[in-house]
Amino acid sequence: MGKRGYFFTLDAFIAIGVIMTGVFIVLLLVSSRPFTAQSVLLAQDLANSLVSTKVKDINNPVFSNLTNTGIITNAGLSPLTLFGEFYFRGLSDQKYNSYNSLMVYNLTEGIFPREFNFEIRINNASIYRFNTTALEDAELIVSSKRIISGSIDNTQFWGPYPAEVLVWQ
Repeated sequence: MGKRGYFFTLDAFIAIGVIMTGVFIVLLLVSSRPFTAQSVLLAQDLANSLVSTKVKDINNPVFSNLTNTGIITNAGLSPLTLFGEFYFRGLSDQKYNSYNSLMVYNLTEGIFPREFNFEIRINNASIYRFNTTALEDAELIVSSKRIISGSIDNTQFWGPYPAEVLVWQ
């Protein structure tokens, strides 16, 4: 009679172990999928902020310094339009690429989650890339695109260029 209690207790422990293993496997599979909604919102928000914010409204010493030294000639432009202007002025010029990197880093530092990766492209040329995971290894890549154009001193017009923000995890 006493041995039946042992078998029922042992059976209960085995059942609890099987259930816990099943729950663990389900949670592991659910947590490994990329977060689609977060990636979409991050790509759209980053593109919108780069388009809607004006350089003169950004309270950052890097932008103030670039404006005061004459590198940024029109503080009424958005950063994304400014990247397009720098692209037009000379993509191969390392000086403009370093300005773009410096501006994007200062705009996104502290506000863009570092578990996500992003790249900004103008006319399919990479302007800035922050990544801890290679783009080729990404499970999900989200893109937000805009068309940008502008002029330099109202005399020389450039664009339209496709501007793209890629976000992946």
